[in-house]
Amino acid sequence: MNYDIKSEISILEYAKSVEGKSLNQFFSDNGFDSVNEESTSYNTGKGSLGQIVEEAVFGYKINSKKDADFSEVGMELKVVPLKKVKISNTGLAKREGLSVKERIVLSIIDYEAVVNECWENNSLNKKMLKLLLMFYIHEKDIPKLDQYFRLVSKWEPSPSDMEVLKEDWNTIVDKIRLGRAHELSEGDTLYLGAATKGSSAKTVRNQPYSSIPAKQRAFSLKRNYADQIFETLLMQIKNKQVKDVLPITGIIRNVLDKYQTLSIAEISSATGIEKSNAKHWLRLFCNKLIELELGEKFSKSNSIKMAGVELKTILLQANDIPKEAMSFEQIDYNTIVDEEWEDSGIREKFELMKHIWVVFKTTKKYDKQSELKLSDIYLDSIYLWNMPMLDLEESYKALWEDTVEKIGKMDFDNFMKTKDNKVGHIRPKAKNSKDKVVFNGVLVPKKAFWLNSKYVASEIKRMKNQTSSTNKCLL
Repeated sequence: MNYDIKSEISILEYAKSVEGKSLNQFFSDNGFDSVNEESTSYNTGKGSLGQIVEEAVFGYKINSKKDADFSEVGMELKVVPLKKVKISNTGLAKREGLSVKERIVLSIIDYEAVVNECWENNSLNKKMLKLLLMFYIHEKDIPKLDQYFRLVSKWEPSPSDMEVLKEDWNTIVDKIRLGRAHELSEGDTLYLGAATKGSSAKTVRNQPYSSIPAKQRAFSLKRNYADQIFETLLMQIKNKQVKDVLPITGIIRNVLDKYQTLSIAEISSATGIEKSNAKHWLRLFCNKLIELELGEKFSKSNSIKMAGVELKTILLQANDIPKEAMSFEQIDYNTIVDEEWEDSGIREKFELMKHIWVVFKTTKKYDKQSELKLSDIYLDSIYLWNMPMLDLEESYKALWEDTVEKIGKMDFDNFMKTKDNKVGHIRPKAKNSKDKVVFNGVLVPKKAFWLNSKYVASEIKRMKNQTSSTNKCLL
């Protein structure tokens, strides 16, 4: 191979020669013999193009070593697929109609070993602190060797990113140390995830401190975060200024420091944010409050995009229970009947994502929120919430299965109610009773997945009582 394995510059220059080409073009330009992409050596499924790059471009055999691929310079190689999306003006990548297709998997989590590591000397750093990223446009009907490499570049996490990655790593490892590896979820963290990894979703391995087998998982850079890495690298190429993004946790802390325990009236007076006449005015008020801290629109903020979070506002009554349940998107009946639970949209929403819960409270009794004055509602707290895995895999899975079964039977009148499931229920979410959708040629009511108000209250109480781990090195 035409590069010096001991020189980072040489490796990068050689890798860059693939940029703007397919592998077939690269092989032809360099006088290499092509490879048979259907041969046993390479045809191993999802990661096969990455394996071709490793073996046929860089000349080393696939391995599972703990050191970085280019260990002499401490750099790990990752071949990352891009997908085509709707063109928009929300960034350089979207202007090209491109987005990262999936998370960037780093290394399998060794539950037995990782509990004896601490952040300062953890084995993951060999695979994460310096990455050679080769982004290619994945197109289903185009042969692997003809896929186009859009961008090849080195990436290293920024100082603020490192703080989030450190916190994420500690969150994952602390859970394993508590004997709860079987409860790990990608929603536990912001940038660094614990993604399921194996030949099937049922692949398990032993964990320390518990006899319960845990799903095999891998440390990975979450898809939303990987998307922003791609955007950042595109900006660097065009010599655009890349700001060090304040993590969403920092934004939340800043908002709480300034406004916690203040009433809406006091916050409005301090910020100039006025109450709108919209039915969901409290949500709009929260958006503007957080946007004030972000310095930009909520939907355009890199802090929000990198974390992949969704905002929900909650108003607690004097008894600490919301009057209203929490709603999510309307059910797409045509899609849900063809889904499996493991790959369902609602499971992905609760397993992969964190949700910002902005919690307000009032001590006044009321029937309708419109009866309350702005001075009656105050900011109680803000939490980054994700559904505990046991609740997701037991109660919410049962709700999903019951819903799919009844949709299949065209039974839209007997979905689970609040009393039937401790976590959630199904109920209408439409403009009015005439707002319906066509399914199997019949007009049927629009309905959605909801979280029960008492469940929301119990989760707020759990988070309030939750003590943070010390994250001390256990060596």
